[in-house]
Amino acid sequence: EQRAVRESMINQILGTDMKIHFSNVGALKARLQLLSEESGDIMTLQEDRNIMLKSILHAADISNPVKEKSVYLNWTARVMKEFREQGKKEEELDLPVSPFCGADADVARCQKGFIDYVVRPLYTLLCDTYPSLKICIDNLESNLNHWKEQEVQVPMTTFRRRKSTS
Repeated sequence: EQRAVRESMINQILGTDMKIHFSNVGALKARLQLLSEESGDIMTLQEDRNIMLKSILHAADISNPVKEKSVYLNWTARVMKEFREQGKKEEELDLPVSPFCGADADVARCQKGFIDYVVRPLYTLLCDTYPSLKICIDNLESNLNHWKEQEVQVPMTTFRRRKSTS
């Protein structure tokens, strides 16, 4: 039994790797849809429990956008600082600077993408299964709206051709 618990914990920790995020969310979604059609419970089979536990741990790992705004913004500042430091190190090593790691990274765009494409799909599935998580979705939407309000609107500009001097 100790070996099974250890293997389960390792599996759950490995499930936090962003490299497999989309395949894990897809697996959870497919399993939940199948169980919904069968009126089954996600926590009945060990395999299903493992999928759910892995998803819950991963959700905790990417949970900043579902926290209350002041806490979320504090963590966002810390993460973006870490990204900038990574970008500086990449430049020093003559490596390409990773997305959102440059000094001029668009924080609003970064966070909106993270929320829309990474966090929201997972939390929506979890909230559908565990309705008490609705506060997470409410915070997520509030935080997303914050970034939408922060967007810099680029005014339409009339570009004029330079007159040729020749």
